[in-house]
Amino acid sequence: MTRLASLSALAALALFASPGARAEEGKTPDPVAQRILAAAPGAQKPMACFVRTYDAAHLATHPQQKVAAMMVLFSGEATEQPNAPEMGFRVGFRMRNSARFESGGNCNHSEVSETGASSARVFCYVDCDGGGFDVTVSADNKSLRIGMEGISVYSPTGKRDEDNRLGLPTGADDKVFRLDRANLADCLPLAQGKAEIAMMSRRK
Repeated sequence: MTRLASLSALAALALFASPGARAEEGKTPDPVAQRILAAAPGAQKPMACFVRTYDAAHLATHPQQKVAAMMVLFSGEATEQPNAPEMGFRVGFRMRNSARFESGGNCNHSEVSETGASSARVFCYVDCDGGGFDVTVSADNKSLRIGMEGISVYSPTGKRDEDNRLGLPTGADDKVFRLDRANLADCLPLAQGKAEIAMMSRRK
């Protein structure tokens, strides 16, 4: 085969390759979700809890921060790509005025380049243009940096429908939050159903 023919054959293969394959060239799935979930071996359902309660001193130096406490419960389901499990989230907020709000949705997956450099970041979002937040994982997987972009929330005691959805009433200082990994029991207010409550109560 001549050099020209070889080049033509390579061009044809590239043309008929799927768009997804071309987009993923040189990249592999980033195991950010695995790092967040850090599931124990044999865990029936991988879950992780991250929390932060701001003390009076912190709030005094951030007068425009309206969020006084925040917790995020992540849960995952295995997929065909073991390094990129499906991951959902539930989030709870307690405001300075003691009002409480909750929300939830799914998280997408970032990618890692073939050199191994990774942003270690995913975006968690609420369906139907409900906003969300960026999640960046610390090097030791023990904390998260939450970059808030505005999020739709509900009252914990109200119905979760369009008529009861509202935007989280944040202030100018409610842009970035650092949450620390905690026991699953610390996220029990976000648990759903007796079986999940029992499982979270047992696991550290």
